[in-house]
Amino acid sequence: MVQHNQEENRVGGNLTVRNFKLAFNDAINAGVLSSDMELRGTELYVGQWMYMYSKDGYDYFKSINYRHYITSKIPQEA
Repeated sequence: MVQHNQEENRVGGNLTVRNFKLAFNDAINAGVLSSDMELRGTELYVGQWMYMYSKDGYDYFKSINYRHYITSKIPQEA
């Protein structure tokens, strides 16, 4: 079953697809990724990653150059 809303779509099981802009903003705020143009071309620069999915409270990002994934914990809502 697929849920449809602006924030999150359930794909199956515990996999979801969040709004990618929120996922990237959360990763930047957590210090996992950076939007600093001085880091462009480095592994930390946000432009080097694609948002893939969310699972078990984490967002998963894949490198655009390698088969490498990183995760960022999704912040708990107040």
